[in-house]
Amino acid sequence: MNIRQHIQLLRSQLFEMSRLSQRAVDYSIKALELRSKEFCHYVQNYKHEVGDLHRSVEDQCCQLLVAGLSIESDLQFALSAFRICRALHSTYSAAAEIAQNAMSSLEDDQIFEYSALEEMGRIVNRSMRLCTVALFKEEVEHAKAVRNNNAVVRWFELAVSRAQNNTHQQIGTQAAFELAIMKNFCQMAKQAHEMAGAITLYLEGPDCTGFVPGLDLQEIAVCRQ
Repeated sequence: MNIRQHIQLLRSQLFEMSRLSQRAVDYSIKALELRSKEFCHYVQNYKHEVGDLHRSVEDQCCQLLVAGLSIESDLQFALSAFRICRALHSTYSAAAEIAQNAMSSLEDDQIFEYSALEEMGRIVNRSMRLCTVALFKEEVEHAKAVRNNNAVVRWFELAVSRAQNNTHQQIGTQAAFELAIMKNFCQMAKQAHEMAGAITLYLEGPDCTGFVPGLDLQEIAVCRQ
C-alpha cells in the first residue's frame, strides 16, 4: 500500500467535499433569503457528488487506519479526516433539508417571513467558512475560533427548544416551518464545532485542548467491521 498516495488522494477528496458542503450551506441560506427555487436546485444537485465523496473518503480513512500508520502526523490526519468527513456529510444533509423545505413552501405559494432565522443563518455560514479556510490553508486559529465558541451551539439548542414550545402553542405551517429550519441550523452548528475540533487535532496533535481519546478506538473499530 502506497501510504503517501492514499493520503494525497484523501486530502484532495476531503477538500472537495468541504468545498461542496460549504457551498450547499451558503446556497440553502440564499434559497431562504431570496425565496429562490434556483438556489434550492443548486443544493440538491450536489447530492450524488457529496455522497460519493463521503463513501470514498471514509473508505480511504479506513484503509489507512487498518493498514497501520507509523508516522504520528499521518495517523492524526486520517483520524481527523474521518471525523471531518462525517461532519461534512451531516452538514450537507441539513442544507439539503432546508432547500427541500424552502422549495415546498415556494411550490405551495406560501410566503414565510425568515427574519427570525437570518442571524442563525449568518452564524452557521461564517462557522462553515472558517472551518473551510482552516482546512485548506492549515491555519488552526480559524478552527479554534469556531471550536472555542461553545455559546453558539447552546444558543441554537435553546432557540430550538423555545420554537418547539411555540409550535405546541401555535399550531400552523409558519411555526412548523421555522422549527424545521432551526433544527437544521442547529445541526449545522454542532457539525461545525465537531469539524473545528477535528481540524485542531490534525494541526496541533492529540495534546490539544478538546481532544477526545476514546474516539480513535471507536473509529478504528468501525473500519474493521
